[in-house]
Amino acid sequence: MRFRHLLHLFALASLVASAQSLTISGTVADIQAVPIADTTVTLTTSSAAGRRVATSNGTGQYSFSNLSEGSYHLTFEHAGLDRKSTRLNSSHV
Repeated sequence: MRFRHLLHLFALASLVASAQSLTISGTVADIQAVPIADTTVTLTTSSAAGRRVATSNGTGQYSFSNLSEGSYHLTFEHAGLDRKSTRLNSSHV
């Protein structure tokens, strides 16, 4: 039976730094580690970059690239599942 909530999304999001930009990527999955496709992932920041939206693919993966250093808030939403969110800070890279 598939549980109706998202699994520890904060643990599945990661920040990767390169020379001048950051990438935030991860996988959306349920409690049994089954990938969840078509999840809306919203990335917000207080900087001028504002807000970006992505949708998880067939294997539950999402990615935001070409980001500047700073603090980010990720929100995960999928019909019929609990909404989850987490915060990431590039100073933890």
